[in-house]
Amino acid sequence: MTYVYSFFWLIISLLLQVLVFNRLSIWGGVALVYIYVLAKFPVDMNRSLQVIVGFLTGLVVDIFCNTPGMHALAAATAMWLRIPILRMFVDAQDFNMGVPGIQRPGLAVFSKYILALFLFHILLLYLIEAFSLFQPGVLFTKITVSLILTYVISLSLEVFQRN
Repeated sequence: MTYVYSFFWLIISLLLQVLVFNRLSIWGGVALVYIYVLAKFPVDMNRSLQVIVGFLTGLVVDIFCNTPGMHALAAATAMWLRIPILRMFVDAQDFNMGVPGIQRPGLAVFSKYILALFLFHILLLYLIEAFSLFQPGVLFTKITVSLILTYVISLSLEVFQRN
């Protein structure tokens, strides 16, 4: 049931991403809510399946954003690193928690986990997009704004979600 629930919210997040959040840009940065849903996938999910789901999710966003493969690469790579990033913050005995969230492993650990995952995803996405460090101020602003927007919206969704 957890997988069905996760895929349902993934579809909802993709719709919100392509219809709402991609159109709301602040200083070039946008909220990337689909990565929050990917971060909430069950821990026991097969890693290869996680990467495939991340790639397909990014590919859907790429199709609607006219970004040739950038979201697909960033999302697939983020899903490949998701479990190692989670292991950095969660004790070994608490690792089989099901779905990471505020309840398990706790607000502080969950915040560190999603911030690290979001930072990696957003950094990779915008570095691929820029393909250079020619305008570091613009790049830094886009990364910072996207990270803040994604984090705030994700924590808001997490607080209001019953898990």
